Amino acid sequence: MMPAMRKHVAGLLITTLMGSAARAQFPVAAPILDPFFSSHMVLPRDVPVPITGAADPGGLVDVSFGDARASTRADDRGRFRAVLPAQPVRRHGETLFVRAGQGTARCDDVLVGDVYLCAGQSNMAFELRSSIGAQDELTAALPDDVRLMSWRPRLSTGSARYTLDEVSGHSAETLYVRAPWDRARVDSLASFSAVAWHFGRRVTAGTGIPTGLVAVAVGGSPIEAWLPRAHLATDPETRAFLHDWLSTDSYPPWCRERARQNLAAWLESNPGGPAHHAFEPAILFDAGVAPFAEVPFRAVLWYQGESNATLADPAGRPTDAAVQEKRLSDLVATWRAALGVPGLPFLMVQLPGYRRSWVEFRDAQSRVAAADADVHLAITLDVGDPTDVHPRDKAPVGDRLARLALRHLHGQREIGTGPWIAAVEFDRRPDVRVVVEGAEELRSGDGEAIRGFALAAADGIFRPARAELLPDRTLRVRAPGVTLPVTLRYAWQDDPRPNLVDGNGLPLAPHRTDQGPLAPRVRIANLAGLPERALEQVLGPDFKVGTFSGPRGAIHSESWEPDLAVIRSTDAWDHGFPAVRWDGPEIDPDLDALAAAASAAAAQWLSDRKR
Repeated sequence: MMPAMRKHVAGLLITTLMGSAARAQFPVAAPILDPFFSSHMVLPRDVPVPITGAADPGGLVDVSFGDARASTRADDRGRFRAVLPAQPVRRHGETLFVRAGQGTARCDDVLVGDVYLCAGQSNMAFELRSSIGAQDELTAALPDDVRLMSWRPRLSTGSARYTLDEVSGHSAETLYVRAPWDRARVDSLASFSAVAWHFGRRVTAGTGIPTGLVAVAVGGSPIEAWLPRAHLATDPETRAFLHDWLSTDSYPPWCRERARQNLAAWLESNPGGPAHHAFEPAILFDAGVAPFAEVPFRAVLWYQGESNATLADPAGRPTDAAVQEKRLSDLVATWRAALGVPGLPFLMVQLPGYRRSWVEFRDAQSRVAAADADVHLAITLDVGDPTDVHPRDKAPVGDRLARLALRHLHGQREIGTGPWIAAVEFDRRPDVRVVVEGAEELRSGDGEAIRGFALAAADGIFRPARAELLPDRTLRVRAPGVTLPVTLRYAWQDDPRPNLVDGNGLPLAPHRTDQGPLAPRVRIANLAGLPERALEQVLGPDFKVGTFSGPRGAIHSESWEPDLAVIRSTDAWDHGFPAVRWDGPEIDPDLDALAAAASAAAAQWLSDRKR
């Protein structure tokens, strides 16, 4: 991070940490600890831990934890910071005492282990009780060495309309209901993050080290809300929406629309002054990251991107992947600086399969992970839901994040992720050799022919390819009509249904050999009622198929128009873009002939565009 950015972040943190505790009326009867500290907590192991809070200005503060001691004096504002010496793993509860003035603050039943910050949007916030297998999980014996801290937004980011009183009292300091630490009990666990819980339970069982999970995710939140204001102010592109984000086109459009819905009463009454919302720039950094600036987290669990991946027009066009890559890289850099851990690992969930333009965002996530040795991706293509942005099967997601932690943070011989493509050899012939690493076994996950590969010749037009698994765990890939392939892609569709997995059932990661900017896909308006996923499969990764239709046919707008349509043979057509006619069945159609016609029409369109 640049020195100027560090200075801005540091200034922001000083201001934020002078929060409610620091504004207590002095003198005080007992020290007030910062929000991270409470009974049932987990202190980070093997590193010095600052114990922070507020006390009488200039007063002596003594900290004790077992045999460990630390002392300091509160500054002239009443802030104190006493550094507790590094502690080994402690699986049985101990009491942390903080003495100052005439009183003592105490935290009982404190363990020592690894602490993780779990952030993002709704799929990280998704509650265990709503997930698949919740009943079995909640009725099983719950471990005592997984502890939970769950901060939830005070106001819902659903479709509710906030009252004027709710809006006027909303700020970074009041955004969350700041719950203290708790043991894993049925009632506390039911509403806790399903992904974080499955991660915590799995990684604790695999290491024997107590785990603390700090959950601060907010449904629908864009990444811009999680970036520090000082950083956003340094970039001309992001500076533009700092003071008028509700009206700035470059801000995630769905977030602006939902915020206007929530803030409608305020906007209609126009009482003056700011109206804060959980989606506004920097507010979640101020509310959910800065308060933990002194906590030496073991890693960050990050599951976010749904609100940033697409625009809000009828086609759901993807946002600029380069912009999203930069935002995500900035998040990693600024959080590491703010939390004081230079190489802080990020364990990220790559967006799963879904019938929305997520290919480009997944590519941005892959590129960030490839550029940073301490960013690791959990591949979840196979556990999404094609029509539900909130897939309910969260156990595999938590398990894959835990695998990453066990391998990369704990050095275990654990399969950290599924296999990946390590090399692609073209050799100027129709057959392409693909070398896969990270798996002792490769197989078709469903017993069907391997699918998901596509090849392109020099014209850059991708065609679906057939793949043959060879005894040495390499693949021979060939695409009909591509005699001299130069580029390969795998799992390069929104909901690709690839089926190449390792012996544990973990999926092969998406891959592309072309490294330049991604060209827009051909948008096909499916007005013939055909199965869209199947149509995309036979067309290949250059195509985005959608229903995109209204009562009189394809949707048109100033910002969006399909490039090609598939229509019934009897339908009239007078729009300004080509159509392919189809007179076959809607149920289980033979798509080969249709795909050939659509592909030929689209290939001409692509060729014209690439010239």
